[in-house]
Parts: sequence; C-alpha cells; structure tokens
Amino acid sequence: MKTIISLKCPMCGGPVKEGDSNCDFCGTTYFVTSIEELSPENMKGDVIEKSIAKWKMILKEDSENGEANYALGLYYLNKKLMDASITYLRKASIILAEEPMVHFNLGIALFDDGNTLLISSEYAEAIKEMDYAIKLNPEFNEAVSFKHFFLGRKLDEVDNIEALNEYKKALQYYPNNPTFQNNIGLCCLHNKNYNDANRHFQKSIDLDNSSPLPFLNLSLLCYNTGKYEEGIRYGKKAVRRLKTSHPPKNQGMAYNNLALNQWKIKDYDNAVANLKKAISVNPTEPLHRNNLHNITMSRKSGCFIATAAYGTPLASEIDVLRRWRDQSLSNFMGGRSFISTYYRFSPKIASLIEKSIFLKKVTRIILKPLVALLSKFYLAVAV
Repeated sequence: MKTIISLKCPMCGGPVKEGDSNCDFCGTTYFVTSIEELSPENMKGDVIEKSIAKWKMILKEDSENGEANYALGLYYLNKKLMDASITYLRKASIILAEEPMVHFNLGIALFDDGNTLLISSEYAEAIKEMDYAIKLNPEFNEAVSFKHFFLGRKLDEVDNIEALNEYKKALQYYPNNPTFQNNIGLCCLHNKNYNDANRHFQKSIDLDNSSPLPFLNLSLLCYNTGKYEEGIRYGKKAVRRLKTSHPPKNQGMAYNNLALNQWKIKDYDNAVANLKKAISVNPTEPLHRNNLHNITMSRKSGCFIATAAYGTPLASEIDVLRRWRDQSLSNFMGGRSFISTYYRFSPKIASLIEKSIFLKKVTRIILKPLVALLSKFYLAVAV
C-alpha cells in the first residue's frame, strides 16, 4: 500500500511535493511538527469547508473509509480540537494500518505538545504510534526524532542531563526543527550553560521567528545574566508574538520574564502591570503571584543593596534593616539625611552587586555584624 501523503493533500487532493509540510492550495498542515504553531487562520476557509462537507458525506455512506477518517482527523488536528482529531485518527490508523504518516500524526495528536499528562495512557500510546510508524518505515526520520522528543519532554523535570541527550538525538534526525533547538537551549539554560543556551535559542529563531518561546527564554537568560535591558527587548518580542491559541503557560511566562527584567531596572509600574497580565492569562501558576509579591515588597522596602546581597526582599536580615530605617534613622535629621543619600546612590551600587557573586558575599559579610547588633538591640527592647 502506498502512503497517502505522498500522493495528495488529504484535505483538498492537491499535489504534494517531497519535503512539503503544508498544502499550497488549501493551507492545511499535513506534516505536523508543533501543535502550538498550528493555526486555522492558515487554512483557506472556502476550500476547507467544501472538503469537510465532502469527507463527512463519504463517511455517512461508508464509515470505514480510511482516507475520510484521516482527512477529518487532520482537519481537527489543525484546528487544535484534540479529542475529535484523536477519534478520527485512531479509526484511520486501524483502517490504514500500513500508512506510517497516519500513525505519526496520531502520535502527535495524542502527545499534544506535552499538554497530555506524561504518566497517562495517552502518552504511552503516542510513543507506541511513533514506534509503529518507524517499524513501517525505518527511514522515517521525523518519527524517530519525535520519539526522542517525547522522551525528552518526560525527562525534563526529573533528569535535565538525560532530557538534553534525548533532545540532541531528536535534533540529529530532524536538524531544522525550531522546537528541538529551543528545548535544547532551555536545558542548557537550566544547567547555566548560557553561551550554548543563547546559541540554540538564536538558531530556533533563525528557523522560525514567529514563535514566542525562544524569545521568552532569551528574556529569562538575560535576567539570569544581568542583561536586563536586552532581556526587556526579547520579552517585548515574545509578547508581540503571543496568540490566544498559545497555551496559557507560555503566555504567562512571556509576561513574567519581561516583568522580571523591568523589575531589575526599577521599572516597577510596568513590571507589576505585566505580572498582573501573567496572572490573568494563567491564574493557576503560583510563580507569577510570588513574583508580584516580591516586586511589591521590594518597592516598599527600598533596601536596594541588602536586597541585591541576599537575593530577595523577603530575607529576615532585610526586615531588621528596614526596622532600623523606619524606627530609628527616620526619627532624627542626620538619619533622614543618610536615608536620602542612600536612596540616591544605592540603586547603581545594587545593580553591580546583583551581577557579582563575589560582591554579594562581601556585602553580606559587611552587613552581618550590623544586622547581628541591631537584632540584639531590638530583642532587648522587646524584652
């Protein structure tokens, strides 16, 4: 049996050239490499509607028609209606059991870009379908690559090194996949291999600059390396590329990472506004609320140098210094003059401290006796 995809577009019947993944006539993506980037906007409505009506009519007369089931499964996959897509593709995979592309797209639909639970039966079935596609066509490199990609996604949160190895294997079989490049970059970022992370994110953008993912990850990389202005530029590019069809998790992280960089240059109003947007698009993610709380606290505290040294405005040492400022220094003229001078120069000093592990340690050493003395004093006063 010949592979349907090599003959014609399963939606409109248009000719398919080798290496194509989208139909030139109806806009259907029939070789799906990332569900996140699928968009029904790319599909020509009038052509598609006629095709869908035709296939549904065929199924009414013959529910066992493999091509009709496959075409409708692919249509719903493009529309990101996963349950409907899986129903039709499962049926097609039984009727057209020897068609590797049918099994491949069923695996993609079941995996749903990792949105399915990675301990679920759907994940296991996705791996099985990829295995079967490879068995039918051992030279189906894309199927081999996505099997490794699926394994990498499952390892992401438990073994970053092994996840990276799986992503590299995926890239070996499908070198021009922007999603693989992005995920390798993310593993490198988590391992603090910042140069490698930047290289893979940039490669992902070179391959497809429409996705927000490498931009929001570059924004986080810049935050981790103290390049806040650059992080803001990448963050804004990520936000501009967001679509309502993108997963809430990715939308939230785009606003979150932009806000973190804005926070570091003391642009509090925009940082707070973007974190509120992150919460609105992904209200179940506690990270965004925690960051909003931290930014609000740091704005109120004004302890820039201490915050930079301890890495958080919520450190107990900062509570002691804040109490010293509010209950002691602010009560006499010399103290108020010291506070004013501190606020004038401390943001620039804090910025230097934030970028240096050595300066953070030195600052904590300098502050330690003062904090200890003040702690004993306030404890004695309380007694």
